[in-house]
Amino acid sequence: ILLIEGLNMTGKSTLAAAVAEALGLPILKFNVPPEAAHAHFRDRLLDQYRCSRHFVIDRAHLSNYAYNGQLGGGVLSDQEWHRFDGFVSMLDSRLFLMIDCDTKIHLRLQTRADKGDGAETLTLPQVADLQRRFVDSYITSRINMQSIHRLPDFIAADGKHTALFYQTVEELDQAIRKDP
Repeated sequence: ILLIEGLNMTGKSTLAAAVAEALGLPILKFNVPPEAAHAHFRDRLLDQYRCSRHFVIDRAHLSNYAYNGQLGGGVLSDQEWHRFDGFVSMLDSRLFLMIDCDTKIHLRLQTRADKGDGAETLTLPQVADLQRRFVDSYITSRINMQSIHRLPDFIAADGKHTALFYQTVEELDQAIRKDP
């Protein structure tokens, strides 16, 4: 399982789609709020796990923690967050946290008013706070295989995949072959 987390406009969905396409994997997507604010994470994860042990998760419990209070909606309790994190950490999972410069994210958020989730109204200090909250939850997570990236690490400005992208896909492919 590859779990990709991060603030809006950091490249989560772009990377999730590219990896899923390269490996022929399904994507399980959680939205923030209201969907990710409810304690159905585990049920959706188990349903997907029963269908295929290998898939990409585009946003989950780290987003739930980071967005708590910023965009409204309910959130997982601390106990639910730790239970979900512990469950995911028991599976063969990897966590990628996507980050970028606060100012760049803030500018990109301004261009997405059509999404209607309120993220375009975030101020620069709120964006900085959200990134800090993502890093805090990343540090707290018990998922063993973790790394922090920026989208250009994997996909260049011209849209071409980088050497790190291909290396990551190869590593994931090898893990899948070991445990079909």
